[in-house]
This record gives sequence, structure tokens and C-alpha cells, in this order.
Amino acid sequence: MRVLTVLERLQAKGTATTEELVNRLEVSERTLQRYIARLQDLGVPVASTRGRGAAYTPERGFRMQPLMFNSEEALAIALGLKALRQLGVAHLQGMLTGVESKLERVLPLDIWNQMRAIENTLEIDVQDWKPVVDGAVIGKLAAAIDLQREVDIKYVDHQGATSERAIQPYGLSRVAGSWYLVAFCTMRQGVRLFRVDRMLSISTKGSTFKKPSAIDIRAYVESELNNVPAKWRAEIWLAASPETLRYDLVPSRS
Repeated sequence: MRVLTVLERLQAKGTATTEELVNRLEVSERTLQRYIARLQDLGVPVASTRGRGAAYTPERGFRMQPLMFNSEEALAIALGLKALRQLGVAHLQGMLTGVESKLERVLPLDIWNQMRAIENTLEIDVQDWKPVVDGAVIGKLAAAIDLQREVDIKYVDHQGATSERAIQPYGLSRVAGSWYLVAFCTMRQGVRLFRVDRMLSISTKGSTFKKPSAIDIRAYVESELNNVPAKWRAEIWLAASPETLRYDLVPSRS
């Protein structure tokens, strides 16, 4: 995001000094140099002067091209935005509105109208109830997983008992409307499943760990959920003979 801020500043002023950009972005000169290098990698022609009063200047007349999508890409974006609204992440609704506002400003009118048509007419079948999670927590956990950093959490289990855990997060998965974290729990000395909405606090530590390469996050979550003891026992009476049910309930072997 700050890379784009650099570009916007350069395009607005034409030329900006290193001191001005460093102060505005509150970064070091080395970080600013990385931002400029990233712009150049993206094909943005930025010239620089060195020494006292060093400055950066974009090529005269250069402007970033507007976002261009074809009909299929617009469909993908619209489906993605529609699905994101169903993830049960707090404050995501407002952010998605902001994304749509930015797309409306830069997309051609016909493509924008196609996206809006999909958004307004498509219905996605979702559960009526789903626990809401904090988007910041999802972000922290994802970063810890990516960097393989240990995490301290305060957690409430299904019985209402609160505990503090030191964990090594392996992966996130959303199953049946809930967000789950697969992690190694140092207190239990084993891999455990945690529901993200039951985390009262989370703090990333400086220590690192090595994530197992063979673990299948989705498969582990589904396996653990299938092994949860049933809270209710149900008996079902079917008004049909055993001969009839034998053909309806037994899978075909043909």
C-alpha cells in the first residue's frame, strides 16, 4: 500500500525529495529505496538523483493505466466479493464496500454494470448462524503461520473453561461456518484444534518453530469434527419395509 502512496505522491508533485518522502511515510531511506525499486520492477519509470537533496522524479507524462477486466474476470471478482460477505469476519462488510467504491471509480461502465448485476442477482446458500471472528485475529494468525512464529492465546473451550496456551500455529480452515486453527499445543504436547471465535486474546512471540510438511489442515479439521461426541441422540422411524429400504439406503454396486 505504501508503494502506491509513493507513486501517488510523485505523480501529484512531479518530483519529491528523499527527505520529504521519508518524513511523509515515516520510514527509513533504505525502506524508501526498496519502494522505489518495487515501482521500477512494476514498470514505473522513476529517475533519481543522488547526493545532497536527492530526489525522485517519474517519467514526464507517465500515468498508471486504469484497471481493465474482461467479462470473465469481472465474474470472478463479483463471485469473490459475494463469497467474502459470507465468511463471518467482523468489519469485513465495511471494507468490501470500500473495495467496491474503488472499483467503481476505475472500471469501465459496462464491466462495472456486469459486476453489479451478478452481486444483485446471485444467491449463495449459507448457514443462517455462524460465529463472527475478528478480522485482525485472522490476520495475526495467518502472519504467524506464514512466518512460523509461536503464539500465546487465551482460550475458552466448549465447556466454558478458560486457559492460557502457548501454541505453534500450523494452518487455518473454515468448515461448516466456523473458523478453526490447527496448532501444536505446548501445554497438551500435541496437535489440537482451536475455534478462532473462542480466542479471547492473541499475542505473537519472537520464537519460531518448524511446521510439519506432511500435515493436511483441511483433513485434520474434518477428522476432528467427525470425532466430536454427539450432544443429542436421535431415533428415526421410517414408514417403509426393509425390502424397500434395502434398495434406497444401500449404495449401488453396479
